[in-house]
Formats: sequence, C-alpha cells, structure tokens
Amino acid sequence: RTLYREVTNVPIIVFGPDINARTIEAPVALGDLYPTFIELAGLEVPEDCTMVSQAPVLFGAEPDRERLVFQENSWSRPRRHVKGVVSQRYHMLMDMTAHLFELYDLVEDPEEKHNLYGTGLEIEVHLKQALTWFVQTTEIPSELL
Repeated sequence: RTLYREVTNVPIIVFGPDINARTIEAPVALGDLYPTFIELAGLEVPEDCTMVSQAPVLFGAEPDRERLVFQENSWSRPRRHVKGVVSQRYHMLMDMTAHLFELYDLVEDPEEKHNLYGTGLEIEVHLKQALTWFVQTTEIPSELL
C-alpha cells in the first residue's frame, strides 16, 4: 500500500529468441508491458497507447535514461492519496493526504531512509513540477473521496 521502492521495484524476466541475458537498471512502468508484448507478438501497437514499448531495449537498445515513470496509490484503504515519480536516480513522493513530500537518492540511499526533500537539490524542482502535472492528469472517483 505504499509507493516505496521496496514494494514497487519489481524485476521482470523476459526470455525469447534473440533476447540476450542482461540486467537493465532503468525505470519502467507496469503499463509498458502492454505495448511491449503487443510488439513482441508482431502486432501494431495502437496509436492511442500512452505507454512505451520496451521491446527495442530487450533486443539491445539503450533504455531512455531521462524518462520519468509516474506512480499512483490513490485507491488504497485506508484512504491515502499518494503520487510518485521515479527517475534514473531519484524517487519523489507526494502524499496528498498528509500534504508531505519525500525525495530519495536511489543510488546513495536505495532503501529510502533519508528524505532529501527541502535540502536544495536541483532535481527537486524538476520532479515536483512533473508530479504537479501528473496530479492534474489523474482523477480520484468521488466515491473514494
């Protein structure tokens, strides 16, 4: 029921022809599996798909290390509305119920024990802007409020 990496950082193992064994350390959204599997099946990914196929990465292309992956945990019980954004190195959480922000350096602090929010990191502004945009694109059903 949280967005901390100990819960959300789930490995995926893909096996298939022409896919060489390797570890790829890059954030990927669960929703990326849909277009990835569509592409691996040799089908056309629908134009209105908002997620990103990772099939090229499976076949050796470099992942987009600048990509931000958004998270949401607004439907959990007890009611706690939390949004998150993961970059290659940082993880920012916005707890909309408690009106708190958290920022973690995933390289220096992979267990997310030391909240860096408010310490003046340059990335903080960028991630906060991205989260603010994301919040405006999501809607919590009124029956859950």
